[in-house]
Amino acid sequence: MNNGLNIVLKRQRVIKTTIIVFLLITLTPSVKCSVGFTAEFSDTPIGEQQNTTSQESPLEEKLPAERTEDDILGIPLENLAPFSSDFIWAWDTSISLGAGYKKNILYSSIYKEDNPFLRTQADVMLFGLWNDNQALTGYLDIENNHYFALNEGDDENIIMAHVEWQENLNQTLQLGLSGGYSYFRLFFDTSVSDLEQDTTVLKEHIFEFSPYLEKEWDEKWTTDGRLRLIRNVYADSIDNSTEFESELGLAFRYGYASKVRLSYIWNRNEYDDRNVKTPEGEEVTGKDLLRKSHQIKLKSKHAWDAHRVWTSQTELGVEVCEDNYEGFDDYNRFKAAEKISFQKEKWTVAAGMALSRYDAGNRKMSEDDIDYITTTATFEVRNAIRPHWTIFFESEHEMQYYKEFKDYTVTTVLLGLQWQK
Repeated sequence: MNNGLNIVLKRQRVIKTTIIVFLLITLTPSVKCSVGFTAEFSDTPIGEQQNTTSQESPLEEKLPAERTEDDILGIPLENLAPFSSDFIWAWDTSISLGAGYKKNILYSSIYKEDNPFLRTQADVMLFGLWNDNQALTGYLDIENNHYFALNEGDDENIIMAHVEWQENLNQTLQLGLSGGYSYFRLFFDTSVSDLEQDTTVLKEHIFEFSPYLEKEWDEKWTTDGRLRLIRNVYADSIDNSTEFESELGLAFRYGYASKVRLSYIWNRNEYDDRNVKTPEGEEVTGKDLLRKSHQIKLKSKHAWDAHRVWTSQTELGVEVCEDNYEGFDDYNRFKAAEKISFQKEKWTVAAGMALSRYDAGNRKMSEDDIDYITTTATFEVRNAIRPHWTIFFESEHEMQYYKEFKDYTVTTVLLGLQWQK
């Protein structure tokens, strides 16, 4: 695969790079059970632009049609269908079908393709509690986006499956183990380096295993620690890598079920076959690339009233990455995001804005300014038209600004119907 074509592939991964789902469920008055599962996707770039740039896809939690933490936390436990009368089992499932239109499907500044599409999505969540202190959570999501005027089968596909087991070691200490598999089939633009081929397909498999501990000090303060082992496998084997990651978090609860969490993440990403590069972009034969990064994140979810009609979510983060050579793959990333939601009776309305800035770190190529800024605006309206049925509208507008390269914008609108039980 040419180095030049990879620059746009990395941008496509911004769409669906990370999903984080965190569930807080109280199943019985006497047992407090905090159940969570996580799918962390590598945001490491697939490659670099030929002899000049090495962009990193900013860590965006996008997937507009995906069910978010708010969606899941908003499901009352008593509304979940019983799965078994012998144990405490509950399950929730939904199926949605939507039609939309997307401008600049390939996230490209050169080859801009606009197209209508159909989105089909189904997901299932399973909750189980037994022995008063053990819980099991499962999640399966399948999504298909069918475009009407693209090659390579015209479909993008996403599959995510995750399972987490948790045991309360005592009233304040929880131990958990989670595992997951994710599959992505996404389009991207190769016209940067190959004018005879406009579109190709990225196929990616992600495997993850993660143990964690959570300690509740009192009703307000909680600390947690997590280790992750992540294996990334691509159709182009040169990009295969293994990640080791550790995370420490400190959370504070306040007000109307509000929460703020500060975390530190250390990540080590080692590639199987990709060589490191000199500051000028030349490959160093026989020396595989290794990246180490440090992240600090601050996330909060604030309820403005007791009934949580108005809520807001805030995220601030900074990441510093260093490679194992002389800085070609070094970068710094800064992110800020805000989302405001209104939920009352049958209506849900949410609007969000995210800003991410990428800096080239210590790279010694002053003739090229490859820093960029990504701005993303989202809007969503949902209405429960009848029991189990919801009609929804979603829109997303993304803009990326460069100094040395062409900017691009992407706009997506989607109207659909969801059945949930």
